[in-house]
Amino acid sequence: MPVPEPKTPQKRSHAAIEVCDLTAEDDASPPTPPPTAPRKKARPSKSATDSPASCEQESSSAKSTSPTTAQTTPSTSSPPAVTPARNEQSSLSHIPELADRYVPKTSSLDGVEYTNPRKFCLKPAYWRKWSQKTYVDFAETLRLQFDPVPFARDHNIPVAEVQAVFSAIVCNPLYRAGAASKRGEEGIQKLIEYEKEYGTPQRPWGQPAANGSRVLGELAGVKPGAVMLVRDNGSKHEITVAELNEVDVKYLKATLVEEDLRLLWGIDECLK
Repeated sequence: MPVPEPKTPQKRSHAAIEVCDLTAEDDASPPTPPPTAPRKKARPSKSATDSPASCEQESSSAKSTSPTTAQTTPSTSSPPAVTPARNEQSSLSHIPELADRYVPKTSSLDGVEYTNPRKFCLKPAYWRKWSQKTYVDFAETLRLQFDPVPFARDHNIPVAEVQAVFSAIVCNPLYRAGAASKRGEEGIQKLIEYEKEYGTPQRPWGQPAANGSRVLGELAGVKPGAVMLVRDNGSKHEITVAELNEVDVKYLKATLVEEDLRLLWGIDECLK
């Protein structure tokens, strides 16, 4: 039998992979590739007695250790800008904290929003007028959910009488959607005017800044050495006692009760 020729050992290529450092964006010098892996010594020729299985294992091992050409091709596009994490954390500190009454309150159990100033608020006034269909749906919901039995039992009157009165003064006016829409708009406008007239007013506070502007806000409360305000955008703001002017002090003495004045200044001189 003829003797098979010995196989030539396969050469393994160790291509250097270039790595772009995204954090060194302003560095003009090109990235330095890592040192090339040392070449291994070629193995001696296999003898004719080597089994085919061992040859297949060697071939598969060589394929797995050889890097692909896609990895050796560096990217020609400029690397994206990387913002350090500390900048993101510092930017969060500039987000204003909303006052309690402007924080939306949602019940995940009931699947409903109890308060949301972006949808409805009397101060500052914001309300999206209801459509006539909404008033009709409102009347239908009240009619279906109303239970006349407890009221009829307590007042010793027939249930049919309670249902008739309820329909006459509650449901029927709402079913007349045009008139109900007008009454609804007028009623909400009166509530807004009442809140504006009798609620805590927005006023300027403190000493004028370099550009002449002052902090505009509503008195929300006091704590030792500082007055807590609610600004016109709904955010919280604090102004120290040292920043108050004479008009602010007179306003606080005329508005706050004695306990709040003692808490603010911490001395009895504030009451003189």
